[in-house]
Amino acid sequence: MVNCVSRHLLTSLIIFTALTTCVCVGNVLVVSNDGPVVNGFNLTLTANFTSNTKYYDFYFTFEDSIHPMQTVESNTSVVSYVWDCQNIECRYWHTYTVKVQLWAKRWKWQPVAFVEATNYTSYNVTRFLSGVLLAENNNKMVVTQDYISTQNMTNLSMDLYNPGDFLDAAHIWYTWTVNDFYIYVSNYRDPNISISLNVSNDYHIKCEVAAYFANSTANPHVLYEPYQGYNKGKLVMGYFHMTLHAEDPITTVKIEGNNWLKHGAVLSLSVSCDGSPPWSYCCNYTQIRNTTKDPPICDSPTMSTMSEFVCSRYYPRPGDYQVHILVGNDVTMRDSNARNLTITVYDVDHKPQLSVVIVPVICSILAFIIVMFGFSTYLNNRSRYSIEVADFNFEQSELHEEGQTFRERLSNEWREFICGIRNTVFHTRPAHYTPIPQPNTHKYNTYSYGTIT
Repeated sequence: MVNCVSRHLLTSLIIFTALTTCVCVGNVLVVSNDGPVVNGFNLTLTANFTSNTKYYDFYFTFEDSIHPMQTVESNTSVVSYVWDCQNIECRYWHTYTVKVQLWAKRWKWQPVAFVEATNYTSYNVTRFLSGVLLAENNNKMVVTQDYISTQNMTNLSMDLYNPGDFLDAAHIWYTWTVNDFYIYVSNYRDPNISISLNVSNDYHIKCEVAAYFANSTANPHVLYEPYQGYNKGKLVMGYFHMTLHAEDPITTVKIEGNNWLKHGAVLSLSVSCDGSPPWSYCCNYTQIRNTTKDPPICDSPTMSTMSEFVCSRYYPRPGDYQVHILVGNDVTMRDSNARNLTITVYDVDHKPQLSVVIVPVICSILAFIIVMFGFSTYLNNRSRYSIEVADFNFEQSELHEEGQTFRERLSNEWREFICGIRNTVFHTRPAHYTPIPQPNTHKYNTYSYGTIT
């Protein structure tokens, strides 16, 4: 009987221990912090516990390698705890891990609480201020090593990390330099500046931030110069830098070439632009009936260090086509310089045109007219300087024909000349040939007379 009771008590104790020490699967403990923390300032830890099980009398514990365990009792599942880092010597640039545990009772009659959830969070201790140097150009935020346009102002701003609003109690100055050249010390609490980087170059921008925390004996009104009187309080510095590449944008795109092509000819468009190298471009070729309202796509642009390039293509069939030309560089989007051209390829009629027949005929007629005109001019000029010789026999006046003009006499002479040549060559005489008796000449009554016309 005693053994049976002992076995029941042992079994009940085992079951009770198992129920009170198990960590339920549905328990979730999320732990976070607002680090990094500047050495000498406080860190805030936050623990958020959720579970499907109802617990009673729970509390949280926090501990790390430089802080003793701290217990925080709470009636809620969310708790925030300020980790005191002001009076503890923390190592700079070191990471610390905080262990957070939730202790709770699963039943009201449970005598002690057990650990129901455990999690960890890490934070960094720094010597300097933390933050981000921001830059905006052409209505676009840029980060270090980005490209900016030389035609737009560049707006710079410092975004300091301010956990727990600890910087609200500080006097802050911002000193700006570009390529190690001092340009500006901003006013108190003014982290913004606008500069013009209008020459294509690489610019190294630095911002030095000084945050002065005055003690009760310091007089903040005397701090007209950066860092004056910092020995009366606490001075925390921050150093930030970025590099920007200023480039000239593309403002002009020029296209030259013939967009009316005879079937069989090759399209050749010469494209040139301004801006800074390198350039990227695309030449997309489509038919008009296949075009859509969607903007042209340039998935695989061609890179070039030359500001001139050629878009060429052969069209095997006549029709209307379109060429989409997109050009960009590091500071200009290709879509902003898109050019659309319509290309017409027309067919050639192989039948001879009417001009092929008319032109040679007209040219031949004109040539014949010119030759005839030249020949007639030659004869007219020659007749002016020919010598006419006439023999006059006053005793044989019947031998002279009267009433003939000069043209008729010239015609008769020309005909007799041709007949004479024929008779001489062929030794023939005309059938009506009758020898003309020669008159008796006398030296006193026969004369020769010549005229020059």
